[in-house]
Amino acid sequence: MTTATPMSKHKVVVVGAGGVGTMASVALERSGMANVTLVLRSNYEKVARDGFEVESVDHGKLSGWRPSQIVNAVPEADPDDPFDFLVVSMKTVPEISDVCKIIAPSITPSHTTIVLMQNGMYIEPPIIEAFPTNVVLSGASYIGAHERNAHIIHDDPDHFHIGAFHNPRLDVQHERERLEAFTTAYNGSKVVDAVPVDDIMLYRWRKIIWNGTYNPICAITQLDNAAVRRCGGEYSLIRPAMAEMAAIAKADGYDLGENIVDEMVNKTPIELCFRPSMLVDVDKGNPVEVEVILGNALRIAREKGVQTPILDNTYRFLKLIQTRLLVARGHDWDANSHISMMKSLNIKKSVLSMSSPGTHLTPGNDQEARRLTRQVNEDMSKICKDHSEHFLFFASLPLPDVEGSLAEIDYALDHLGAVGFQILTNSHGIYPGDPRFNRVFDKLSEREAIVFFHPTSCYARSEDGSVSRITPNPGLASPVLEFMFDTTRSLTSLMASGTVDRCPGITFIICHCGGTFPPVLSRIARFSPFVFPSGERVSDEEMKRMLQTRFYFDLAGIPFPDQIHGLLRAVGSSRLLYGSDYPYTPFAMVKSLSAEVEYGLREIYGSESCKILLDNGERLLSKSKGRGSMSLLGLVFDK
Repeated sequence: MTTATPMSKHKVVVVGAGGVGTMASVALERSGMANVTLVLRSNYEKVARDGFEVESVDHGKLSGWRPSQIVNAVPEADPDDPFDFLVVSMKTVPEISDVCKIIAPSITPSHTTIVLMQNGMYIEPPIIEAFPTNVVLSGASYIGAHERNAHIIHDDPDHFHIGAFHNPRLDVQHERERLEAFTTAYNGSKVVDAVPVDDIMLYRWRKIIWNGTYNPICAITQLDNAAVRRCGGEYSLIRPAMAEMAAIAKADGYDLGENIVDEMVNKTPIELCFRPSMLVDVDKGNPVEVEVILGNALRIAREKGVQTPILDNTYRFLKLIQTRLLVARGHDWDANSHISMMKSLNIKKSVLSMSSPGTHLTPGNDQEARRLTRQVNEDMSKICKDHSEHFLFFASLPLPDVEGSLAEIDYALDHLGAVGFQILTNSHGIYPGDPRFNRVFDKLSEREAIVFFHPTSCYARSEDGSVSRITPNPGLASPVLEFMFDTTRSLTSLMASGTVDRCPGITFIICHCGGTFPPVLSRIARFSPFVFPSGERVSDEEMKRMLQTRFYFDLAGIPFPDQIHGLLRAVGSSRLLYGSDYPYTPFAMVKSLSAEVEYGLREIYGSESCKILLDNGERLLSKSKGRGSMSLLGLVFDK
């Protein structure tokens, strides 16, 4: 057991720097019994420069406050100085993030105690499954704290119940000791109140009576708690929903008493016109915690045979809102929808890949990029294994991180079954022909890899290493024009740098018919003495020969009726592949563009047009070292 003394402090990492996580960090630091490392994301630079501005009902006004350390990625555990506690205070939205994978780097088996300061029911079992030798503490808090741009408003006292969620592999006494150590440190400032309890699920069920009813009903209706009650919703929705939730709790072994509904209905005074956090998230366009707050409770109801008609409909409506929120943040994708699209277009196999912005999201943060890349590649590998008759995948690389990319190449080919790699046309402003990437492309050539380039926005890199996005046409989305031009920059970079000649083992795939490269091919050839490393002139025919032997081009986008003809002046039909761009291109548009491709190719090549794309795909993938055996009736390259 680790016990803090005047000479030693608990080493704590807090993941999730919203209002709850920041105030937990304040309490632990001000106790004098903990050194806190707080993981920040979007507000890292501001806090690093100015600190937090805190207005707290418990701690008063704190200006420029910081914990012992702030970081912009979950830190790796030091085997010689491990974290004693890891506090999780981030929202639990499994549709977009896996808490276990996020916190894993900081966990030392059998040592680090994991403290869950999150909403929801039965969020603990997945943590115990992932970290079977670590104590898991679980807290039920009603703290009122909100963060905006590093400004914390804490207006409801920090009072919560916390207990060990028992892991049958661990000694109960050991769990109690870790609980005592954490609550002692947390309460050390004498102004907060973390109450240790034997059975935390009783308090989680009490909280979910309020959280699983007011929160989703206000989010769905777009009304605060007062408006819901005043318009009749208290008796038509809130009270019946709370009664259903109490019935689930009772079936689970927790009788919350006859007055629980009255107590929770009135817990938030009607005069406050309170806007629950889920309503605030919907207003901001943020995904909500629908599964842990409602989904898990309803799954228990099904197991126990409890009828919950109000909560069932609430869950259904909230799931629809969640889908809208997720789609607005990106693109909604699931394997079954993709397979349906494939069947409708007679496609037997799709090669999946991760599109822009890729997996290296924060310039300079290679650690975060390596983790995200590995997660994306492992997730795609699993999808392909689960649906092996339908999917293959191109693995992502965490460029511009060279060392991370070298390691990922071997891992993706040797362990995940990738059939190639997807690389963006530039990596935070560094183009593929840059000498800094030589080792990566040499490795890809050594492994005889297929390398698929997908366009991204153009970025400028300053002398100090800072990166800024270039928007020549503000208001015009990058995919409309800039993707075409950045494809040309990337392809020119590959050729002019000598990378194509130096790396004979690579087979290249370029998106969208090569972008704007075909029309400017002759211009690049004419100026080749000034841009190619040899200083020699490269003729049009030599450049075309390079394209015809080393490159394939997909027909994603709108290649017909015009763009395709520029490409076909440089390469023949044997270098064409079909790409759908699904789901970035919606299904209805995929279907119509597919018909245009089929019609356009038939006009040029007659009845052999469909066989051309199939034969090209099979020939290309026969080069892949990670492919295995397969029989294709149709093939599509998807981003």
